[in-house]
Amino acid sequence: MAEKISFQSDGLKIAGILDLPSDYQAGERRPAYIVLHGFGGNKDGHGQTVVAKQFVEWGYVTLRIDFRGCGESEGERGRIICLDQVADTRNALSYMA
Repeated sequence: MAEKISFQSDGLKIAGILDLPSDYQAGERRPAYIVLHGFGGNKDGHGQTVVAKQFVEWGYVTLRIDFRGCGESEGERGRIICLDQVADTRNALSYMA
């Protein structure tokens, strides 16, 4: 089951897709993976969706995100700063926790 989610990172709305295994029970805690895209990509890229699907089939929860300025996330388009992506990843981890 895929669900669109969002969370805040440095005041920007970061878009994501939370994928849950078919046997997931509400409130259950499971191991999870955060699937990240490369420069100029987004959460809906072929590589990201294939990886997330495989982990979900193995029983893991996955979260795919668009870094700020990419895809459906807020932020200045074309401004790709590594430390900003680190912050977005850290906030994605906090969201999953």
